[in-house]
Amino acid sequence: MQTLKKRIEDGEIGEITKIHVECQAWFSQLGTHYVDYILWANGGHRAKWVCGHVHGPICLDDNHPAPDYLLGTMELENGVHAYVECGYLAEAHNPPEYGSSDNRLTVYGKEGYVYAETDGFWGACTKATNGRLIEGKDPGWRNHQQIPIQTPYYTEFAEWMEDDSKVHSCNIDTAYHGYEILEGMCLSALNNVRVDLPIQDLDYEPVFDRMRKDLPECDSRKMYIYDGKTPRKERD
Repeated sequence: MQTLKKRIEDGEIGEITKIHVECQAWFSQLGTHYVDYILWANGGHRAKWVCGHVHGPICLDDNHPAPDYLLGTMELENGVHAYVECGYLAEAHNPPEYGSSDNRLTVYGKEGYVYAETDGFWGACTKATNGRLIEGKDPGWRNHQQIPIQTPYYTEFAEWMEDDSKVHSCNIDTAYHGYEILEGMCLSALNNVRVDLPIQDLDYEPVFDRMRKDLPECDSRKMYIYDGKTPRKERD
């Protein structure tokens, strides 16, 4: 993700035009994080409106409840459109045993695109690569999170405590807005409407309660999430 962000900030893809998220896991597993990635990659611009589709009741009984599949779109304040797919119909980029980390953020610009996955894979097709797709692999989440990821995350807290202007990138306002985007997509799907943000009227039946009542069985399925107990070959 840092490789993706640096290439964007270096101007390799030019002005951002579109962002696409693909997660094999349902949206409460990874979609919440990837909405944060959308906002982060696009410079913090908020969503103006969202539309969504949901189906499948199996994952609603999970400890991370969600419909089995969510497809959502939004327009951000700077005109960029972003698309989110979470669940079994999203395109798979890795073998099934890596389903829990089978996810991808792709950012398109006027001069190319870049993608990144939380298991360390990344790719770039930009003016700096002469229009050729180059791909790489950095350490993945399971072997990378302890120091290279968590240390900068906590360092931001210390910097914010010393300087109020250095607001943490995962502050509550950003986190709430990411939640609101997914909530709005569910409301859009259930009510067959576009949802403008921020959501003004909060006096409605909780979306998970409605989905548990209203979503029919539809031959969907729950994607495999790696629990760390079954041996598998790590890719670092």
